[in-house]
Amino acid sequence: MNRFLKLRLSKENLFYFLFFVLAISFVIFPFRSGYVYSGSDMHFHLNRIYELKESLVNLKYPWANFLTFNKVGYPINSFYPNLTLVLVIPFYILIHNPIVAYYTSLVFIIWLTEIITYKSAKAISHKINNSFLAAVFYVSSGYMTFVYWFAFELGEILSFMVLPIIVSSIVAFYKPKTVSKKLNQYRWKLLAFSLIWITNSHVLMALITNVMVLISLLVLLISDSQKFKSRINEYFKVAGVYILGSLYVLVSMFTQYVGRGVVGPDRYFGAMSFKNLIINSLDNIISPGDVPAHLVLNMGIVMIVVMMVCFMDFHNLGMFGKTFFWLGVLFTVASTDLFPWDPIVKIIPQIQILQFSFRFLIYSVLFLLFSFIFTSEKSLKSSLLIFACVMSINLNKMYNFNQSGQNQQPLTEKATYKNRLLYSKFRIDNHGFIEMINSYHEIGGPKDYLSTIQKYHAQEIFKHDVLSNNHKIKSNSKFDINQANYKITLNHDGNLDLPVLLDNFKYRVTIDDFLMKYHKSSRGTIQVDQVDSGKHNIKIIVQPHWYTLLSLVVSLIIILLLLVNVIRITLI
Repeated sequence: MNRFLKLRLSKENLFYFLFFVLAISFVIFPFRSGYVYSGSDMHFHLNRIYELKESLVNLKYPWANFLTFNKVGYPINSFYPNLTLVLVIPFYILIHNPIVAYYTSLVFIIWLTEIITYKSAKAISHKINNSFLAAVFYVSSGYMTFVYWFAFELGEILSFMVLPIIVSSIVAFYKPKTVSKKLNQYRWKLLAFSLIWITNSHVLMALITNVMVLISLLVLLISDSQKFKSRINEYFKVAGVYILGSLYVLVSMFTQYVGRGVVGPDRYFGAMSFKNLIINSLDNIISPGDVPAHLVLNMGIVMIVVMMVCFMDFHNLGMFGKTFFWLGVLFTVASTDLFPWDPIVKIIPQIQILQFSFRFLIYSVLFLLFSFIFTSEKSLKSSLLIFACVMSINLNKMYNFNQSGQNQQPLTEKATYKNRLLYSKFRIDNHGFIEMINSYHEIGGPKDYLSTIQKYHAQEIFKHDVLSNNHKIKSNSKFDINQANYKITLNHDGNLDLPVLLDNFKYRVTIDDFLMKYHKSSRGTIQVDQVDSGKHNIKIIVQPHWYTLLSLVVSLIIILLLLVNVIRITLI
């Protein structure tokens, strides 16, 4: 027994090392270039990272962004959760070169995603080699690389890390005797932690995943009435802990949306062509974010092969393997125009909040891989050979990605309103990173969470136009964490409209160190009336309401307690 355990541990250590090698294979070519190539959401998420990093270094939390997103007090953290960014922030703190920090943090995320997938798959299938391959296929799938490199959609990337835990936890609820003892013992805690993690990473992913989990648990509750009471107790534990762990997200979004007339991201729904999905997957392409998504979006050739393997070995899959296979097929269809999205959207227009049908591709990949782990166990030798083939494919893909990225223009100076950044058509080095952070930024996120009035006046607000009696005046500005400072000269008494967004926070507004009353201007910004003529120093500080601060503290405590449990479970 001890010998078997030692052999298994040595094999797992080999797998962990290979996971790390695979993670490095994704970044080696773009890293050597010294540039980060612009993905469709790269600018948006690097802004979020920079603001949170600067705040934590100074032992503060950014309630509104004054160092990024045009430095106007953008309340992005109330709508786009940032607590899980603490996973990458240490790299940006410890590594002074942000480009090196960017690639190092991605290696860490990919490596961690592989380990989590491997452990989750092994806990329900007990097939070590198949679970190893499933982890390799997961991070190498076409959709995963699309989200990493074409989009750099960091919220979804962080969500994808824990999706395998959710699947294995649900299986543990259905068939507790067939899964590992640890998984069965801690299933509700693992499920609650994973749902909280996703909610604090990407709200849309949380919405889709929560619906799927709810349906799965309700089906189990109805189909097995003998254990109704014990299951209800467990469900209430999951729900209670989930609400507490997600309390900051829920409170922040609710308080900012209510009464503010927030427009939110553009609402539309596009279904990708099934033909394009198959062609792109066979081509196995990836590109930076400067081409239309439908030319790049794919599952990857690896997932096409996985689907074929599952189909050919269908008789060996067992109940769960077969169920996962059909779910994978269903979500593949649902991600394309083969699914009747048009009549559904007409009946339920709220579905437009999802924007794209291809969001379902990650579930297609996930379920097909969880079907694959139930196929006949592969030998270690064949598993290592398959690993080498997949890594070769990845290296070739990332070499081509790097070549495509060279066509993007390097960012050498701060973009302004008149000289704007071309959306997703630039690349940044160490110097370009700072120029990007300080650049005028209008497309790709900065207007998504403004009120209707603020959105209408967005350009003049983003240009930092200070108005006195509705006329633009000269000003000198300086910004800090949760704080804006202006030096102005008024030629006449009157009101002062400052380019700081007025949202559901507490604001401390002082002029020459005197506390001033303020109200919302016609632009949706902070306005102070009856200001005397002359030179003035103005300071605006953003502070949270007590309930927002309390919700943040509660969420952090719950997340930390669950994280300790998850780490302990992993190390046992």
